[in-house]
Amino acid sequence: MFPSKQLDMGFLKNILRGGYDKTMEAGACLVGGHTVDDEEPKYGLCVNGVVHPERIITNAGSKPGDALILTKPLGSGVLFNAVRSGKLSFKELEKEVLPSLATLNDKAMESALQFDLNACTDITGFGILGHLLEIAHGSNARILLNYRNLQFYPDALEMYKKGESTGSNKANREMVAKHVLDMQISLSSAEDELLYDPQTSGNITTKWCECFLHR
Repeated sequence: MFPSKQLDMGFLKNILRGGYDKTMEAGACLVGGHTVDDEEPKYGLCVNGVVHPERIITNAGSKPGDALILTKPLGSGVLFNAVRSGKLSFKELEKEVLPSLATLNDKAMESALQFDLNACTDITGFGILGHLLEIAHGSNARILLNYRNLQFYPDALEMYKKGESTGSNKANREMVAKHVLDMQISLSSAEDELLYDPQTSGNITTKWCECFLHR
């Protein structure tokens, strides 16, 4: 989707080139697509592939004693909104956040498959609590999450302290509130919001978080 009347077509060319480069880096082929006029730019791909039936990892296979590994920090959602609202400069986003988000998750997955991996999920629009809720339901498990072991992107907490948020935080909180969440530590409102922050290009499978699953 591209606003051709508002943005130079050179931007569209760079968007398509960037998408093509990442697709090739992932070892895939870009075989087609189309562009339509819209009020703001949006870019996405439909991915098709084949996987061996014995190598399918779902979000419903966790077992008691499993440790949770995060491959990327959390808090990207609020940072993008902070850039839009002017609370954070784009240069700050370029330093550590964008390089991390643009990194493919393939190396992490290749490493994870060398071990006894029981379950895997992304952490995207529902935030970390929303996606852990899916694992809990799918595995009939209770998850213990150590908040102090979570790593967040620089400035993410500060942006929530400044009153920035996202359009998904409220809905994510309402979804989680329908289930049992036992908070055993005291968090500030800003720290609490990070648990519902929607992510871009995040997935579970780094040493930053330990989570133990119990039947």
